[in-house]
Amino acid sequence: MISQRTRGLQNALFLCQAALVALGLWISMVVAFRFFTQASAVHFDRYPLYGLVLVLGLFFELLSRDRGKTSALQFRTDIFDQHAVSVRQTLFVAGTLFLYLAAAKDAFISRIVLLILIPLLHLLLFGSNCFLPRLLARRVFGENRIGRALLIGSPRDAHRLRSWLSEKEAFGFRAIGIIGSRSEPELTGLPWLGERSDLERVLHQEQVTQVVLLELPASPEEHEQLVDTLDNHGARLLILSNLEEKLRHRVVHFEDGGLEFISPRTEPLEDPLNRGLKRLLDLAIAVPVTVIALPPLAAIVWLLHRLQSPGPLFYRQVRAGIQNRQFVIVKFRTMHANNPEESRQASPGDARVFSAGHWIRRMSLDEVPQFWNVITSEMSVCGPRPHLLAHNADFARKMRRYHLRASVKPGVTGLAQVRGFRGEIKSSSDIEQRLESDIAYFENWRLSFDLAIIFRTGLQILLFACNGLLRPRKRTVAGAREGAHVTSREFDSEITARTYIPAAVRRNFRQILGIRFFTGTAEEAVAIGLEGGLVVAPSAPVLLGLEDDPIQRAAIRGSALAITDSGLMVLLWQLLTGEKATRVSGLRYLELLLNQPQLRAPGATFWVMPSPEAMTHNLAWLQKRGLSVSPADCYLAPEYSRSVGDRITDLALLELIRERRPAHVIMAIGGGIQEKLGAELLALLDYRPAVHCTGGAIGMLTGEQARIPGWADRLCLGWLFRCFDDPARFIPRYWEARNLVSLMLHYHGRLPDAPTPIKSPVTGTTAEARC
Repeated sequence: MISQRTRGLQNALFLCQAALVALGLWISMVVAFRFFTQASAVHFDRYPLYGLVLVLGLFFELLSRDRGKTSALQFRTDIFDQHAVSVRQTLFVAGTLFLYLAAAKDAFISRIVLLILIPLLHLLLFGSNCFLPRLLARRVFGENRIGRALLIGSPRDAHRLRSWLSEKEAFGFRAIGIIGSRSEPELTGLPWLGERSDLERVLHQEQVTQVVLLELPASPEEHEQLVDTLDNHGARLLILSNLEEKLRHRVVHFEDGGLEFISPRTEPLEDPLNRGLKRLLDLAIAVPVTVIALPPLAAIVWLLHRLQSPGPLFYRQVRAGIQNRQFVIVKFRTMHANNPEESRQASPGDARVFSAGHWIRRMSLDEVPQFWNVITSEMSVCGPRPHLLAHNADFARKMRRYHLRASVKPGVTGLAQVRGFRGEIKSSSDIEQRLESDIAYFENWRLSFDLAIIFRTGLQILLFACNGLLRPRKRTVAGAREGAHVTSREFDSEITARTYIPAAVRRNFRQILGIRFFTGTAEEAVAIGLEGGLVVAPSAPVLLGLEDDPIQRAAIRGSALAITDSGLMVLLWQLLTGEKATRVSGLRYLELLLNQPQLRAPGATFWVMPSPEAMTHNLAWLQKRGLSVSPADCYLAPEYSRSVGDRITDLALLELIRERRPAHVIMAIGGGIQEKLGAELLALLDYRPAVHCTGGAIGMLTGEQARIPGWADRLCLGWLFRCFDDPARFIPRYWEARNLVSLMLHYHGRLPDAPTPIKSPVTGTTAEARC
């Protein structure tokens, strides 16, 4: 069984890493005692015990991990994933050693050994995580242990297994083909071997040792017949569960009292120990804030009230808490007292908010009194934000699962807030995104989750406070709207009960700044790009135009495929939000694209080049690679307008493409122009070619621009190499791109300033209501 192979390789990797940990200790001793200090016989008596403690720490780390996720990480080439695992292992190993030293009151170990040992352990574990699994797999699962796997089912179901099958090849698990429906067999990348009635013939001819059934059997009789057939041929059976699709929600299996159960979700905070840990964290933060920070802050806010808006210091409001029980939330007042428009939500620039109130709200200082609600156990530091009772009733009517968020205490801050879904409701998707974040929080809670949210909240408040220094925000009329105003009827229809989307489909996309970025593999991206339409790979400087340039925003957002080529964007996103955003390299995308047979035919591609020198250099390289590209297949781009809000139309280029009708147009120009030009071409053409906006990628492949090493491309450092190669050109561009920090914190996954806010989506909203 594949699970036994996976578990066995995990255990083999652990043994090798245990040996490396011991080796690291020995190397540290040799270096320290040879060059820095003297050794004695006592050292050689005690240090083997230290080595045993280090190995024990590595074992504790293995026990604390999700073994299923561990196996998925072992064969990934993502260096960030492997680095995170290595850091975690190093912390466990070093932490176990320090705990032992403290408990045993052992001060004998050399400080120099420790200074050498800890970084060395990280290097050894990082290297072993990157290279050892594949080396071990090749050794253990050689040609004699290759399993020939046959898939049974529809190509669309098989498509979900492409990444999994690719990972399992290292375990000697090789897919040879699929039988079943003949429709869309190209989705799998596997040969179609026949119908289900041909099973026995295929088992015999292909010497199948493993069969993967892509859905649960329709009946017990069908299952028994399949098992008998496979047993007669000595083949194993593996069934991919589609129970989630049938039930239309997640499935969690667990055993209790000797009985097997399934549940739609896990709820870690139902564990009394977890609730106790969370409560201790709440008190550890809320008590100091209430005792130390709240009194002087209250005095400052009281003084601002006296100067600008006399009235009560606090604003009290009834909100819905855990299990929708009512409680009174306490906040600093930020609006003028006795406001006649209590039914309208506050918005940016709202005249009802006094001038200092804008600053208080921006810094989230009005939320500080809520730490008193934390002390009284009505709220928690982290959790879903509490809503008004009228909000709850209306949102629950429009959205399934809404009341699940009431399964835990409301929080002063929460996952939705650090993801950017806070403040005024600007679109129907805001409520959906908040609900998704709230459910994700209580289904996946752990103490480190709360600590990360608290850290990110503090970081965001700090960066919001410095926002004026980071970037003076300019609001333009063009950038303030996109599309028509969203009506109440549309709001009602858009947030009706959501349909179930399998996780395998969801995880290939990530919404960043309103763009649905594809985060699958480069091979999968090429398969999508070949189907036609606009393919974009926006750089970090280009992303800055999303806020103010509606033409550029519409082009990128309306693309058939957007890939996460910008390494700077990916690095900033992971740093600021803590969310994984797998990078799809534009270099890798273009390289794979040019290897496709259909692009090698004469006239299949048409290139838009930035300069005569680039065209000459790139043409020579393409011809050496065997692509039938001539100067007639290229177009030298003129100097296009770079003004914000301008459309880019090139009638000469349009006529050439209409005449030649290439299947693929490759834009080798950059600077935010190619996306606009590509979208305009597709709008005016009478057919749908694939327009690949890959910018300078061709120049990097050919050497016409800075060559980016493969390791730097994988580490998302291509932008740094471009700055080294042409500092006068790229350093100012990427220095300006620092404003992505402000943009991401302000908008997160939403499209900047679009659509316009919905007026009064909920009846009974009070002026101070703010999520």
